[in-house]
Amino acid sequence: MAARRSRSLMLLVQAVLLALCVTTSLVLAGWVFGYNGFGLVSDSDLPGQLRAGESNAQPSEPVLVHGEEGVATVAAANEVIGVLSGRTTQTGDGSSEFYGNGAFLSLLALAGTQHAAWVAVRALPALVLAVIWWLLFRGVQGVRGRGGFTRSVARRMWAIGVLVAVGLPLVQVLRWEVARWLVESSSAARIATVPALDLDLWPFAVGLVILVMASTWREAASMRDDLAGLV
Repeated sequence: MAARRSRSLMLLVQAVLLALCVTTSLVLAGWVFGYNGFGLVSDSDLPGQLRAGESNAQPSEPVLVHGEEGVATVAAANEVIGVLSGRTTQTGDGSSEFYGNGAFLSLLALAGTQHAAWVAVRALPALVLAVIWWLLFRGVQGVRGRGGFTRSVARRMWAIGVLVAVGLPLVQVLRWEVARWLVESSSAARIATVPALDLDLWPFAVGLVILVMASTWREAASMRDDLAGLV
């Protein structure tokens, strides 16, 4: 009875993980190819759950405006408007939208590579999450199929640990680098800069815990194999 209940629970966990993986992948694809990404698919063609809306359709980046806080944002906006008036917007030009003491630089007429980079660094976190869900699904599948401690499950745990500890901080760095590239190549480069990189530390801690668990799982798998060889 207990064994049957355990198998049912494992099947339920597998189903949930697979559903999370598929859902994350569909939302990612909807954003990348939809209105907010490359615009290859109209939002009207997507299910309501996959529509990201138009709020983030215009590429923009948070910036620090040079000068006195608050006053500088208004002066910067006027300066950029003056720069852009009377001529055609060119590739890499920027237009500014400032709100109170915060500033967001709206990037117009991005080159193809710039737009692709802007979309990619925003899609990467969801891609990493989808891969993690898939690895967890396969890990649970491996536990069900072979009864617990195996080297393949340990390898998947290692992969998850690396994705969390290294992949997520790397995404943050890439996103910051892309933002800096876009702002510095815009017409507002002389009056605004991207804030300094501020890395989150929690992925390192969580990833380290997962790697320790993976090492323990691998040692248990080795002990199991050794014991099996003695029988």
